[in-house]
Amino acid sequence: LLEHHSDGYRNTPVADAYLAGRADSLDLRPYLTFWDSLSYPHWQAYGESIRTATPAEFPLADNMAVFMTGVQTYNSLHALMLADRYDWGRHDRVLDLAGLSPDFLVRAADRNPELRGTFATTEPMLGMARSALDPDLRSRIDFHEADPLTDEIPGTYDAVLLEHVIHRYDSEQNRTILRTARRAVEAGGRLLLLDFLLDPADGRRLDPLLAGEYLVVDGTVVYPEDEVRDWLAMTGWRVVGMLPLPGSPRVLVAEAG
Repeated sequence: LLEHHSDGYRNTPVADAYLAGRADSLDLRPYLTFWDSLSYPHWQAYGESIRTATPAEFPLADNMAVFMTGVQTYNSLHALMLADRYDWGRHDRVLDLAGLSPDFLVRAADRNPELRGTFATTEPMLGMARSALDPDLRSRIDFHEADPLTDEIPGTYDAVLLEHVIHRYDSEQNRTILRTARRAVEAGGRLLLLDFLLDPADGRRLDPLLAGEYLVVDGTVVYPEDEVRDWLAMTGWRVVGMLPLPGSPRVLVAEAG
């Protein structure tokens, strides 16, 4: 974070970009506030969470602003990285299903002026996402209230994005969501499944770290990549690639069979 020079200390380029409140880059300080005030106290209960497979007590009602601002800030970083590494120019109708942040569609729309998006999720996430949308994009991004476990999604799309979805559901529910996503796209349409995934062979330490984070904070699950690939094969998807995002989740890219 800091470099020592003859005249004192200075921010490193990374700290200067993300932690100094610069207008031309993403400010990640709200996410550090989340880790400091909410995440770290939960890690102090990690041993008990491991023994019981349950999260520590989480007074979310008293800390909703810190929680949502931190999570949305981190999602904004992932949305930016995905837009920098994936060609959104190949799509013109994109569905963000059960997501947490409209920033993924916003960044995709920035890269492709012809793209239209639909953000489909349940309340209250829908209301928060709609209020956060830039007015200039409201003619290009629609909002639809839908439960991905029970509701059909109107329209047909050439890409579906599942961003930070699967860790919030169990295996059977995830297969249901993947079938819902498959019905929403035309043959050959793409699925971008963005989440932390466990693969002991690749040496990434970030995924098991976030597995612990999800366990102690809300009891959700980081799944093994092989298990997720099996779900995709069972629900009409064919994996065509993996897109690593440095310091962020990985993205399984699949096509509808």
